[in-house]
Amino acid sequence: MRHVSDLAAQETEGFPYFFDEKGANKAIGFLRALRHPSGRKGIAGELFKVQDNQAFITACLFGWRRKRSGLRRFTEGYLEVSRKWGKSLYGAFVELYCGFYQGATGAGIFTAATTRDQADEVFRAAQGLARLLRHDSDKARKSIRVMANSINDANSGCFIQKVSADAGNLDGKNPICVLIDEYHAHPTDAVKEVMEGGMGTWDDPLLLVITTAGFNKMGRATQLTGQTLFLC
Repeated sequence: MRHVSDLAAQETEGFPYFFDEKGANKAIGFLRALRHPSGRKGIAGELFKVQDNQAFITACLFGWRRKRSGLRRFTEGYLEVSRKWGKSLYGAFVELYCGFYQGATGAGIFTAATTRDQADEVFRAAQGLARLLRHDSDKARKSIRVMANSINDANSGCFIQKVSADAGNLDGKNPICVLIDEYHAHPTDAVKEVMEGGMGTWDDPLLLVITTAGFNKMGRATQLTGQTLFLC
């Protein structure tokens, strides 16, 4: 309802946001061009069948902009979805798109979690997507390198890595994009707060929290700050 209302209001004098339809379609098009890196026979290697709700979420995250600066309207997102929705793959898509296809230079993109095993989920998905992208795209094959602990773009100098509290490697980061998976499993907001604090040097960062519906988040979701897009 807000999206529809704001679309009507964007031409109004004094309304601070506009919807960049071209930018939204570009992000959705990239999602549709990706292929499943794993799964049962008939799924692995197939192009994503992007659901309407996934397209809508992508359009909201990447389409809404501020009139004065052209920067993101939503610098934080909270996404609560059901099991088997594909949140790890969606998070990996956000990391690849933000890091390698939105014009950043030398930016860090991080999957942040309390444990290394937890951080592995989205990072492995990003590795799988990147490998298939290299197979499908000459441009990606020339620039993207997939390694054990990092995915690098030689053209932009951007990289994707995983970090976790138990590995003690959260501090000193300078991320333009952070993905926090399974937020319900975090005992405190410490991981989010540390990573969020490192994003201040970028004009157009994105922090996306994804969690499984039906768990007790201890009210932490209501403590997200900034321009937050809630999608439950």
